[in-house]
Amino acid sequence: MHARDRVRLYVLEPPIHAYRRAVCDLHDTVVVAGSPRSGTTWVADSLAQVSHRALINEPLFIRRIPRARKVLGSWRPYVPRNTDDAPLTAFMTDVLTGQVGALNLQGDRLRVLPRELPRRKLVVKFVRANRMLGWLDESFQVRMIVFLLRHPCAVVSSQMEMGRAEGSAWAAKAAPSPERLHAAIGGTLPDELVSRYETAISQVRSGAGVLASTWAWDNLLPLLLEQPSRWRVLPYESMVNDPGQSMMNIAAAVGETFDDLAVRSLPSPASLGKFSANLSVEEVDEILAVVHAFGFDFYSDSPLPDMTRLRQLVGSTALA
Repeated sequence: MHARDRVRLYVLEPPIHAYRRAVCDLHDTVVVAGSPRSGTTWVADSLAQVSHRALINEPLFIRRIPRARKVLGSWRPYVPRNTDDAPLTAFMTDVLTGQVGALNLQGDRLRVLPRELPRRKLVVKFVRANRMLGWLDESFQVRMIVFLLRHPCAVVSSQMEMGRAEGSAWAAKAAPSPERLHAAIGGTLPDELVSRYETAISQVRSGAGVLASTWAWDNLLPLLLEQPSRWRVLPYESMVNDPGQSMMNIAAAVGETFDDLAVRSLPSPASLGKFSANLSVEEVDEILAVVHAFGFDFYSDSPLPDMTRLRQLVGSTALA
């Protein structure tokens, strides 16, 4: 472990965690969840700003948070409803009250930390909790779960771009090995669930298809659930095109008044179609073939989702 992480874990974070143990109530916590590179950082940061909450960033990041690695054991843990797991419940209780990963922050977030530390309400942001959201919702009465959906082509394009910059597996273009495809699916998913989507999995031909199948599993499992009243499904594209309205919708669902709806660091609406320049026609076709086979028929080569079809799937009251 890097010396900087040891200082963070064992010197700087414990007093912050102790403070939050005393003052934070998970019933006030808003969860923001989505796939990696789906815009969760921007949305969670914006929501923390306008609702005067402190941001807890990626408390399930097993590479930097040993306790998460010990309890979860994998990047995308599958935890079905009705799971009885006392260590996991204790860990997630601490996560949702700000007692895990308080300083797992970067750049600008560190600069605003002194302003946020006294705050008693939290936004907790995840990109690795999608496959346990049903259990989380059932086990913890958080204030709201904001589930972020972004166009799969945009997500895959962003992942591949980051993969090239970092030299990670996200950049792989070759046809996947069975082992890599299994890893993308997630080895903890039950066989009977995986077998239902064999046709979809058979559409995978390249690295882009692997990332598309991972996106599909990450988003399918939450959307298969009956949407509870405290869930809101937020299309990333809606947030970009009208952030003020999106925040007003979330404020109404949370039952609070947000004083300042001005969202900073706003992406340009023109950026929504950027993936068409970054991906080949063949990659776009493969991504769409994979996600359509999983049932995500509200996406096409247009940068915007078919909102009519999305409302039919999740219900108009569940959309933010």
